[in-house]
Amino acid sequence: MLNSRMRIILQELLGASSPLTSEYLAKVASVTSRTIRHDMRMLEEAVAGHGARIESMRGTGYLLKIIDKEKFKKFLTDVAEIDSRHGRIIPLYPGRPRPLHDPPPALDEPLFEIGRFGG
Repeated sequence: MLNSRMRIILQELLGASSPLTSEYLAKVASVTSRTIRHDMRMLEEAVAGHGARIESMRGTGYLLKIIDKEKFKKFLTDVAEIDSRHGRIIPLYPGRPRPLHDPPPALDEPLFEIGRFGG
């Protein structure tokens, strides 16, 4: 459903209180801005039917807007379940800054937290 870069982008968007530039996201994901723009189009398609949308603001960046909290929560749960079946757990921490090189999460850390959402 979501590739690893799209998960990184989603994690960053969930934690952002202001728009994130493609340059910033490229640095975090260790790819080019062009790759980020491509991934953003794919991520927008992925979240579109699941209670969220990604706003692209020229010259400003990208912002995740949650339209339906319950639908989006289910989407995050489904993504986490798919990911855990493949032995990969990627935590999502909205509202909390994250260093570029986090240590691996502990198995008892939450996969995601639902609390502060825009929209």
